[in-house]
Amino acid sequence: MDQHRHLDPQVQKKLQQNVVNSMIRDNMEMLLDLSEECFSECVSKFPSKTLDRDETSCIENCADRYLKLRLRVGQKFQYYQAVKVQEMRKKKEQEEISR
Repeated sequence: MDQHRHLDPQVQKKLQQNVVNSMIRDNMEMLLDLSEECFSECVSKFPSKTLDRDETSCIENCADRYLKLRLRVGQKFQYYQAVKVQEMRKKKEQEEISR
């Protein structure tokens, strides 16, 4: 948030709170998606209140795969965003040179 140093402290605080709220919302959505996907994939009946060993193992593996996939997607997104920013900077520099 260094680029927002020139903003009023109340505006900075509001921006920071919005970022935190967005992160919390994103994490809650991810947890709900993970729960729904893994539960649907691994649990087919409800003979008791607890999961059996196979269901527990399936859910653990499913959650592990889900989280690894989300991490990889996030890393790829960051990479492509960095490339895009670098391309935009080069384009801007070339435009300034040609002026």
